[in-house]
Amino acid sequence: MLEHKTQGAGYRLHDGKMLRRGYSTGTCAAAAAKAAALALLGQAPPEVTVRLPGGGDAEAVLPVAGVELEGDRARAWVIKDAGDDPDVTDGARIEATVRLQPGEIVIRGGRGVGVVTKPGLTVPPGQPAINPGPLQMIRDNLSVVLSSGTGAEVVISVPEGEQLARRTMNPRLGITGGISILGTTGIVEPMSEEAFKQALVPQLEIARAAGQRTLLLTPGRRGVSLAAGFGVPQEAVILISNFVGFMLDECVRCGFRQVVLWGHVGKLAKVAAGSFQTAGPRRRLPWPQSGEQGRTWSGRSWTLLPPRRWSACCRKPAWTWSGVTWPCGPAAGRRPTPGTNCRWAPSCSPTAERPSAGMSRRRR
Repeated sequence: MLEHKTQGAGYRLHDGKMLRRGYSTGTCAAAAAKAAALALLGQAPPEVTVRLPGGGDAEAVLPVAGVELEGDRARAWVIKDAGDDPDVTDGARIEATVRLQPGEIVIRGGRGVGVVTKPGLTVPPGQPAINPGPLQMIRDNLSVVLSSGTGAEVVISVPEGEQLARRTMNPRLGITGGISILGTTGIVEPMSEEAFKQALVPQLEIARAAGQRTLLLTPGRRGVSLAAGFGVPQEAVILISNFVGFMLDECVRCGFRQVVLWGHVGKLAKVAAGSFQTAGPRRRLPWPQSGEQGRTWSGRSWTLLPPRRWSACCRKPAWTWSGVTWPCGPAAGRRPTPGTNCRWAPSCSPTAERPSAGMSRRRR
């Protein structure tokens, strides 16, 4: 059972160091909403106790940074403390404006809270990016202080949300105008690899909802930008970081049958040699031959397909992606002069044939 008091959310051991936990944006939003509701009822507590998701008696005590009364409304805010996690929203001001009304508790998104524009996420398009967990947490904590039959209109805002969102995954997920209000447990685990992996999965849900059948998996943002230059649909380009095996499993779970691994040769060479987590220590691994089976991950066998080759690098199209022809350069129509060096072939010549930047893998 979690016990979180005024000392904070506790600590966890990571790589021999004790790191301080923090609170999610959902927990901060619930605390701000409760503080605003209490202000309308004539109270002004310096801190509020928030019940965390998951049932039980887990609670968090958060300081209230400020409260303002505006007619029949009250606005309160909490400064997010992410602990020792390198969270871009650490220190962000999470606001809630509350107005009491008969009936139900209605929650809306205000300035700095993103709006979902693509299907596939847990929040439908057109709605504010406030996940179901935080929505329920806000309702549960307001119900404690409101009398029976009394509802409220709650508007959650993050003044710096639009700027902060540019440093998150939201632009890739089609969430515009601000950050997301998140929090499955209400607690931010510092340096959590599991949280990082789960943040990558929504890309697959959006790709499936968009009807994509072949995905391009790339470790970094450089690969994302290069793929865009080749005309690959944005929804088909999936950022996977170092979690190749995990994301392959998720592709299978989502029903995808074909992926292309796209990235720097050094990173993909690890995968070709059987290392499905590319950030680990160096290991000597036997190099597979083309068509060889036996590279396994989670009990599944993967076959290394022969690398596609550039055909007459500077004169002919290289290959196709879902019916779209990929040219030699990063944009259609760009053709380097034969005999000169180009970024795609260091010794480019009209008859040169060089491996492509990606390797295909097919599940068996």
